[in-house]
Amino acid sequence: MTMTNPAAMRARYLADAVTTASPGRLIVMLYDRLVLDLNRAEDGLRAGDRAGGADWLLHAQEILLELRTSLDVTAWSGAAGLARLYSFLITELIGANVRADADREEEGGERREQEQCGHVPACSDRAPRLLGHTLSFPVHCIAPDAGCR
Repeated sequence: MTMTNPAAMRARYLADAVTTASPGRLIVMLYDRLVLDLNRAEDGLRAGDRAGGADWLLHAQEILLELRTSLDVTAWSGAAGLARLYSFLITELIGANVRADADREEEGGERREQEQCGHVPACSDRAPRLLGHTLSFPVHCIAPDAGCR
C-alpha cells in the first residue's frame, strides 16, 4: 500500500522514528515534546483560548507523569531529586490549568528548559538506565501532530 497523503506519511515517519529510537533518545524526544506542548499552551492561554491551552497543559502533565512513574528513584543518587522536580512541575501545571495562568506555566517552563538542556547528552543508550527510567509510553506522547491534543 502506497501512502500519498503527506499527513499520513509524516505520521508514519514520526511513528517509525519513535519505535526505532534508543531509550536515551526517547527521553530527549519526550522533553522536546514537553517544551512544545508548554509553548503551545502558553500561546493559547495568552490568546484567550482557555480550552486549547488546557489541552496542551494536560498533555504536558501526561508526559511528566510518564517520566515520573518510569523513574526508579533507587537507580542513582539524583533520582529522588528528579522525581521531586517532576512532581513540582506537575503541580505547577495543574495550577496553571485550573487558573488558565500563562505566567505560572511560564515559570515552570524556565525550569523545564534548564532540565531539558541538562539531559541532551541523554541520547546514549545507557542514559535511561543511568537516570533510572524504564520507558513504556505510546508514540502519541512524542509525535507533535500525530493526533495528540
